[in-house]
Amino acid sequence: MALNSDGSVEAVEVADHDRFAADQRYRSAALAATRAFLQCGPFNLPAASYADWRSLSLNITAHPA
Repeated sequence: MALNSDGSVEAVEVADHDRFAADQRYRSAALAATRAFLQCGPFNLPAASYADWRSLSLNITAHPA
């Protein structure tokens, strides 16, 4: 996920492109996570530390309900 200096979400990218293309359940979970990140922004993060949080790699694990 890439963030702008104001904490807004610039971009969200799914790392496993092959699985995203081939697995409907994975794709649904990835799209839901992407929507959640976009809806939660902007994030309230310290501007002085922008270099530390402007690009984040997050591992999201879906668990069955």
